[in-house]
Amino acid sequence: MTANAIIFLPAATGMPAHWRKLRPEGETPERGILAPDDNAPIVADWIAVAPAEDVAVRWLTLPKGTASQQVAAARWQMSELLGHDLADDEVILGRTSMGGTTPVAVVRRSLLAAWRNWIDGAGLSVASLVPAQLCVPLIDGVMHAVRMETGDVLVSAADLSTVVSGAWV
Repeated sequence: MTANAIIFLPAATGMPAHWRKLRPEGETPERGILAPDDNAPIVADWIAVAPAEDVAVRWLTLPKGTASQQVAAARWQMSELLGHDLADDEVILGRTSMGGTTPVAVVRRSLLAAWRNWIDGAGLSVASLVPAQLCVPLIDGVMHAVRMETGDVLVSAADLSTVVSGAWV
């Protein structure tokens, strides 16, 4: 099997990003730091991980309908949950679970553009962009807590994903 190349996008424009090459067995044969104007150290389709603090994720029960109707319903629900208008935000739907909830991500369009510029500047071929909080397994009855390089902790459980200060954990 082949290894996956994962890049953890930086929180600020112009900053370097940590990357890992992972094997299916869980080994990390290579790792490093990549500046936005460097060439990618390995050729692969990368998985880009967006900083959890920049993406709001909630699991919603959406009405049946077309994709655009579901996005509109998600936009309205997320606006209510987050307490602000989402006119400058992108709303992205994940796959609906067996339980009927759909992960919905909201991110500022300006951040998406900055991430795309960073990725293009580094010469990466990115297969997918995933919020960090969706990289932690979601298993009923199990809560995961993962310390991030910033010192914050990513907490994940069924239908929950949030970032908290490391001092709280």
